[in-house]
Amino acid sequence: MNNEEFELLLQKASLGCCSKEDLLDAKERLESAVEDKNAECADFEQVLQMMSFEGKDNTNPDEVKKAMESHGVAAISRDEIKVLQEQRNRLAYYLTNITGALDEFKNFNKYTCFNNIRALLKVNPDVKIGMIEKPVVSLLSGGNDILSDFAL
Repeated sequence: MNNEEFELLLQKASLGCCSKEDLLDAKERLESAVEDKNAECADFEQVLQMMSFEGKDNTNPDEVKKAMESHGVAAISRDEIKVLQEQRNRLAYYLTNITGALDEFKNFNKYTCFNNIRALLKVNPDVKIGMIEKPVVSLLSGGNDILSDFAL
């Protein structure tokens, strides 16, 4: 998934039009992606710490590149590291929001709800939309179990 897909998923989740499975799948993908980005950033930061312990200049790009190669880390520039950190932060933002959406997730499906309302209106055309409230629905289903076939 890319950033636009995560944004769309968050918008759907905020409207309650997203399944829990979609949110769990996105959360799993984000956790994996954040771990990968953290590992990439950690390798670079570890090389910089080792350079400072060894007394080398970690602001010199050539020395940093040599140190990275000597420690078996892919040589990348500071700009690329900043891009990695920005990507990691963006993914962490999505992860936080999707985790929040999962915490607020209710097992309420608007699609099913409106299907049930339409079915109720077909069964009993005398019912008006404004009358469909919990007490009225329970009254309507009282003796003949009109709603027993529907998943409310």
